[in-house]
Amino acid sequence: TLVALRALAQPEVPPSGLAAEGEKRWSDAIGIYRAALSNDPQRADLWLRIATIENSLGHPEAATDALQRAATANPALAGVQFQLAQSYSIAKKPRLAMDAIERALALEPNNVEFLRARAQYANWLGKGSIAGDSYERILAVTPNDDAALLNVARARSWEGRLDDAVRTFKMYLEKHPEDKDARLDYIRAEAWRGEFAAALRGLEDYQSRFGATREYLQEKARVLASAHRPTAAMKLILPLLEETPDDYGDNFSRTVALYYEKEPRDA
Repeated sequence: TLVALRALAQPEVPPSGLAAEGEKRWSDAIGIYRAALSNDPQRADLWLRIATIENSLGHPEAATDALQRAATANPALAGVQFQLAQSYSIAKKPRLAMDAIERALALEPNNVEFLRARAQYANWLGKGSIAGDSYERILAVTPNDDAALLNVARARSWEGRLDDAVRTFKMYLEKHPEDKDARLDYIRAEAWRGEFAAALRGLEDYQSRFGATREYLQEKARVLASAHRPTAAMKLILPLLEETPDDYGDNFSRTVALYYEKEPRDA
């Protein structure tokens, strides 16, 4: 951002302010820059210097205020909007962070760092479609980004685009067959779209690679219960519940199994 500011031929930074910064006289530096800003409040470079100092002093609200003023002074600087978004995020203000990152992306629509931040804020706000769009755009810019590929698969799964999700999970797992969590996510997507046989084949593959882990047993119980095989599901669920009786997932699987066992009162 500072490089971009210099390219805009901003006036010289007051030498006394630079000297104060060099000697770590932070309050003096801020005072000098504010004095200069009283004559020229549109100096985004000075607002940024103040923001940096305030942030280093542990004054996040003052730093955010200075970043807001920098962004207002020169709204064409994508990097300033990105810094402002980060500042809002630290202050736990995701809606404002989202607004700022959208302004940054309007200036640099293919900036991968901005897109990752947008996905993060969207997930924070529960806006899965925006997060998914962000990952899709990252993948379009960097097609070999396997982390983006996995995030696209997960986003499609959450959005209910299950056929697309399964295809994308398979593409990812061809490259990363030892990713246990991704393999379980793929199995869930198969089960959610009603392909229980494919989900069970996926579980067999998982067991051959990683053994009968607790996660494997839980997922298999869930798939069997959903596939109307309550007796087989219960054989897995009950021992799991003996270990952790308050586990939400295991209790959910038990409820589904009881329903298909035609035990509505217990369910």
